[in-house]
Amino acid sequence: MKSSLPPSSRLSSDRFNRFERIPRNAGRPNRSSLRSAPKTLQPQRAIVPTRVEPTRRREESEKFLSENLEKALKGGYSERAQFLTDLYNLLKETEPKSLEDADLFEQLCKCCMQFLRDDNSSIRAMCFRVLRVSFFNERNLVLMLTSHADIYLVRAIDLRLGNTAERIEAFRLVSAIMTIYETSNLKKVIDTSAAQRTGK
Repeated sequence: MKSSLPPSSRLSSDRFNRFERIPRNAGRPNRSSLRSAPKTLQPQRAIVPTRVEPTRRREESEKFLSENLEKALKGGYSERAQFLTDLYNLLKETEPKSLEDADLFEQLCKCCMQFLRDDNSSIRAMCFRVLRVSFFNERNLVLMLTSHADIYLVRAIDLRLGNTAERIEAFRLVSAIMTIYETSNLKKVIDTSAAQRTGK
């Protein structure tokens, strides 16, 4: 069937049909895409955990030592690790003034010296944590030095050993030791002795 349009009209119509029609909303985001677009997250305040004040007494730590030490020493890694973890948590929950007891620290030193001989560096790291959390005064410093725990600290700091966790705990304990040492009579005695030798 022949078209009734004149040649000029058919030409313009064919030319128009060659172009695609552009929708009215081209380039505009549709409503569904706006609804599905992720919203900008607003910064939230960090949740600070509530600090629980220590309320336990040192007698609880002494009781724990007497009841569980021998069993832990006879056990394997899991028993030793659990014992030292429980002891650390117990000391953290104990009042600091109650921990400032020379007899308790002496017990802790003797206890840790037995575990510091362990071949596992994680066990030795836990020992350093226990000593650090119960370390408060110059008397503790003297007890630690006379028990020769410092030898194990030197060993832990050796960079040739693959014992990162133990080394970190060793440095933390060294930091606590130096804090006490700086104001101790022991430092004054050593400084005085050094001055006498040099004639100053």
